[in-house]
Amino acid sequence: MQAQGRQQTTLTKDSGAFEFSVPVEASYMKAINDTGAKVDFTFDFKTTEASLPTPMLYYNNVESKKKVALPPRYDLKLRAYVTSDYTEGQILQGEITVPVLWEVDLAELSETTTWNLTWDASAGHYKITKA
Repeated sequence: MQAQGRQQTTLTKDSGAFEFSVPVEASYMKAINDTGAKVDFTFDFKTTEASLPTPMLYYNNVESKKKVALPPRYDLKLRAYVTSDYTEGQILQGEITVPVLWEVDLAELSETTTWNLTWDASAGHYKITKA
């Protein structure tokens, strides 16, 4: 199923074949299992460059008549910060207290991108630009 934004669809099984209904408008993205059995669901990103979608959120063994959802507050932004408060590989334990240097909507990114981090001496801060 390729639903966009705030849509809902229902998965059914008829004569052994699974099929999603045509997406309809909803308050947020969701899918309903109406197959009569447990199934697995994923929410995926699909880019024009990729032949297959990339899983983003996975739901295992969803009971029949249950729904799964991409939470309405799910944040699909990639953000960059510059700080010396953390070391490489360290797990963040709380909010980052420095301002966001750069952010982009993940849906707008190509599957592969290259970015340059540079110091702008005249402005006195770092900046990120597409390579």
